[in-house]
Amino acid sequence: DIAMMLEAGEFYQNNIKQKMDDIDIKKHLRKGEKVLETGKLFKNKLKREIIKETVIPNIPSKNISFGYSGFTSSRREEVSTTSSQNIPSTPQNPENFYTEPEDDPGELTARINATPRSGNAPLLVNFDGKDSFAPEGNTIESYSWDFDASDGIGENATGQSVSYNYLTSGIYTVTLTIRDNQGNRDSTTTTIDTTGGQHFYVDDNAVDNSGDGTQADPWKNVFYAMSQCDGVTPTTIHIANGTYDATVNGEVWPIVAQENVTLEGESLAATIDGNFAEVNDFFSLTNINSFRVDTITFQQKLPDDIFDLTSSAIVAENCSFISIRRAFNVNTANVTIRNCTFDDSRWVIQELWTTSGNSTFLIEDSDLSNDSKIYIDNENSNVTIR
Repeated sequence: DIAMMLEAGEFYQNNIKQKMDDIDIKKHLRKGEKVLETGKLFKNKLKREIIKETVIPNIPSKNISFGYSGFTSSRREEVSTTSSQNIPSTPQNPENFYTEPEDDPGELTARINATPRSGNAPLLVNFDGKDSFAPEGNTIESYSWDFDASDGIGENATGQSVSYNYLTSGIYTVTLTIRDNQGNRDSTTTTIDTTGGQHFYVDDNAVDNSGDGTQADPWKNVFYAMSQCDGVTPTTIHIANGTYDATVNGEVWPIVAQENVTLEGESLAATIDGNFAEVNDFFSLTNINSFRVDTITFQQKLPDDIFDLTSSAIVAENCSFISIRRAFNVNTANVTIRNCTFDDSRWVIQELWTTSGNSTFLIEDSDLSNDSKIYIDNENSNVTIR
């Protein structure tokens, strides 16, 4: 059984209890990366350093806990990631050895804000990197922007806040690279879609759903906007800052997702909130091949799912999940999670034990904390974390 993945292809086996000194990997580590001692759990703050580019195929264990204090696997036993209580903590028992959290030194992290992210060309997009941050004691010295990864230019503009006018229809990959005063660099990407399609607008300050769904006369809730999507025409539902729940603006759960739809928040202040409602799911996806959510906060303090997926695909980017029982409840799906945060979310992903097929999960540049876990029941499903 694999007890812990370290770097791609590098692991120690629990039954052998190899010491890290016996595996000479230190010379392969990049600046700032660390080597774990046998059996020690790693803390969330080290996540990106230790498991960057790690692929976990054909997981032999049935439960993966990835949380504030550690990432480990076991045979269906749930491993606490927030407390050392009831865990034998002796080096002589390395498979359960627990390391208390230390002060978080932080790391250089690039973040992109873009408004709007989609629309008809020509489209003027405003970008900023103001949410990027450097480790304590360091400062960000430069911001470099590449507005189209396919044009070969590399750098189109510099500065924390920039704008770019996309003149032709297409889907563009935008890259922000930052450098701090110690010479460290970090990059992140986002996509801009100027292919057209239709655009609906939702604002919780709207009186009702009697408008035409334009920016000037928006609808009041996401449920109604989704019902107007035909499942063929690419559609972006723009969600203004505000709270969207059954009490404030009449959301009806679950919202049945339509094909070729993007939910795009104005900022993370656009919050879809269960507000303690007794619901099973926020969104239900069945046989959906293209569904995307971007820059939205999801929160719910009762035991419900945000997305229930059956034979479907979803991309979640730049989102925040707070106090969620399950963010993604999966029965055969492709799930991509990029630049998202999960706080007090019991299950980031839970794959049903009755799942009928193999799933693929990709988690990039995301933060999982405070007892957030990943549960994979099908050993033929594939998880990539980087």
